[in-house]
Amino acid sequence: RWSGSESELAIPVMPGKRYSVTLEIYVPEYAIEKGAGIYLNKKRVISIDKPGKMTGSFNLPATAAGKAILEVRCKTKDVMPNSPDPRPLGIALRSVTVKAEGASGPLFNANTRQQMK
Repeated sequence: RWSGSESELAIPVMPGKRYSVTLEIYVPEYAIEKGAGIYLNKKRVISIDKPGKMTGSFNLPATAAGKAILEVRCKTKDVMPNSPDPRPLGIALRSVTVKAEGASGPLFNANTRQQMK
């Protein structure tokens, strides 16, 4: 999924539980700028400072809300060469893995609705 210059990702969580979150990201060179990254509650939890594929992880503290909002901040490019896509594109979020503290069962892929091996 491609981001814009300021995009949000809502992660459903169980109130009172802590989680580990891992993001697999593709960063085009043009997307890098001062302050680029993934933010939680206005604090940068993953820095985006190099082009290419990257994996970033952070711990999500327990919250009373039923979701956590991550904010993506990066530079966008208005026109992609050889692409019919007219959207301004930032980074590509390839996967998100969210695991509750103490969870021991297999992970579940929400896209395929199957357990991961």
